Amino acid sequence: MSSEFFLTESGEKSELRKYYEFVWHPADQMHPTWWEKLGLKQWKSCFRTSPVLSERIETLIVKRMGIVKEPLPLTLSDNDKFLLSIKERLPSLMVILGIFCMNCPEYLSLKEYRTALADLLTEEQIQQAWALWPQRPTAEQKESLDKQSVDKLIINAQVIALLMLNKEMKDDKIWRALAMTLPISVNGDDEASIAEYQSSISVLNLKRWLLRLERML
Repeated sequence: MSSEFFLTESGEKSELRKYYEFVWHPADQMHPTWWEKLGLKQWKSCFRTSPVLSERIETLIVKRMGIVKEPLPLTLSDNDKFLLSIKERLPSLMVILGIFCMNCPEYLSLKEYRTALADLLTEEQIQQAWALWPQRPTAEQKESLDKQSVDKLIINAQVIALLMLNKEMKDDKIWRALAMTLPISVNGDDEASIAEYQSSISVLNLKRWLLRLERML
């Protein structure tokens, strides 16, 4: 396929080219926790030492993630465009979505947690998320009694949101690539408790909430 196919009239990379590059070359933006998750931790230090080795490592990453099992599209769907458009904001959106999933109001109402969230969210975003709390997707479920430590709130919220969305969008190529920009695991006992908790709750259509948060925050 001609390289001109992937350029706009102004000569800039088209959305389709960005999509292809992101799906086929995820390693540069991959969160460090994924190297171990994919059983490739020993190759992390070798990445970028040579073009040939880097290409082989990326091919292995894509294969193990199951991102490309069939030909990629020649046009982008509205879903593809939306997910690509939120790539830079995804870490902050996932924190809020994860807090909604953890279903504990203190994470948005208590000062110590709000201070921790300020590392990633603005005060206005925290306040908007708190205003949405009564409508959260877990509103009909029992509130969580397990409190996360302040220093682990952000990463634990991102991990639980990722686990929940992975269930819902497991067949979405661009989502699988985007997921790799976020933490997939945490340290110590938190990982077991998060896995147990996320399997105990049922949240439908979190993707719709991702769209809603993107529009409001």
